Amino acid sequence: MANFVVSGTPHVRSKESIQSIMRDVIIALVPATAAGIYYFGLRALILIVAAIISAVFFEWLYNRLMHKKNTINDFSEVVTGLLLALNM
Repeated sequence: MANFVVSGTPHVRSKESIQSIMRDVIIALVPATAAGIYYFGLRALILIVAAIISAVFFEWLYNRLMHKKNTINDFSEVVTGLLLALNM
């Protein structure tokens, strides 16, 4: 059987890092987040903050328990938490 190399994003040929892409996604979600907070008030803000903090914490916990490299710095957990909160 041949040895295969698995990489994060083999189809993307760009100099952008995952961190910069996730930062751009967060920036793109700011208007929707602001509108949600404006229309639904403080409860929406609390939900957004709780979802982001939970996503970051459980990503950290999973990496720690599985002895994997810490990936908190790439903002993917923040995007996951923000998208989850905006869907709720």
